[in-house]
Amino acid sequence: MIYALDRFSVERVIPRNESLAIRCMSSAPVRAQRNIEYGQLDEKLYVGILPLVFDDIIPEDKELNPGSYDDYILFTEDHASRITDFLKRNKDKFQDIVVSCDYGNSRSCGVGVAIGDHFGSEYSPDLLERDLNLHVYSVLLNQLGRDFPELATTKIR
Repeated sequence: MIYALDRFSVERVIPRNESLAIRCMSSAPVRAQRNIEYGQLDEKLYVGILPLVFDDIIPEDKELNPGSYDDYILFTEDHASRITDFLKRNKDKFQDIVVSCDYGNSRSCGVGVAIGDHFGSEYSPDLLERDLNLHVYSVLLNQLGRDFPELATTKIR
């Protein structure tokens, strides 16, 4: 099962099964603007933790507002590759994936739904009702297709 949580909930949740955690954190300038602090996840509770830094923006934000998003980090193929490498390294070690971002609403849903759609894995149904970041979703789904072509629409475990 794939879950998307906000930055506060993920620090309080105790996974029921062997789980991976993917943390989608905002960049330093954005955190400073919003006064966001990220606590530490208990490494003993997760098989692996992947921290990523990128902001909840899409390419059009930068194109339509030149200069306004210069300090923001867009999700790229490099971020997607880090996720697929993380999944490869841990592929036989987990049952669940917990993805978190600031509000558990956009970036984490984009990551979680892309993984679920590619592998045919179950994800929390409410993920589709949230404001899924389609840029994150499409970049990651394309990378998953390149790195796991033989596993498309199959369960991870």
